[in-house]
Amino acid sequence: IRLAKPSEVDTLVAIEESASAWLRSRGIDPGQPPKPLREIVAQRVREGVVYLALLDGRPAGTLTLLWDPEELWADLPGDAAYVHGLMVHRDVAGRAVGRRMLDWAEAQARAAGKPLLRLDCDARNPALRTYYERAGFASAGEVVLSHRIASRYERRMAEVGGAM
Repeated sequence: IRLAKPSEVDTLVAIEESASAWLRSRGIDPGQPPKPLREIVAQRVREGVVYLALLDGRPAGTLTLLWDPEELWADLPGDAAYVHGLMVHRDVAGRAVGRRMLDWAEAQARAAGKPLLRLDCDARNPALRTYYERAGFASAGEVVLSHRIASRYERRMAEVGGAM
């Protein structure tokens, strides 16, 4: 897992489009971004917060790791790192890429001295909510946004301050 490069924006968009198409095929609406997806991804890559997971040297997944709370966490106290946009290319589904990315994000949070790793997902996606719960995340409630209801999750680290 490494920081994504500007030259990889199309690859990152393809991973997200693959994951979104799979969700739609399962009857889950992934929603529409507020502006063109490529523009959003390119901006986050420029900000240095998007990471690319490789499996056997090929792009396998992506996540955004943020250090400041987004709007949907404003009501909860706590020092945390925030995972956003965790996606695995459907070609590598079932190979624990998502779990490894979450563990990597936890290691980054721990190294930064953060006691919590937080993320959210659409409340209408019970499979994803179960996935996060099985990955050790506890429910931190739901929040109503203008375009969806988000289920919030957090995983508390046993100890922080050093690398795993």
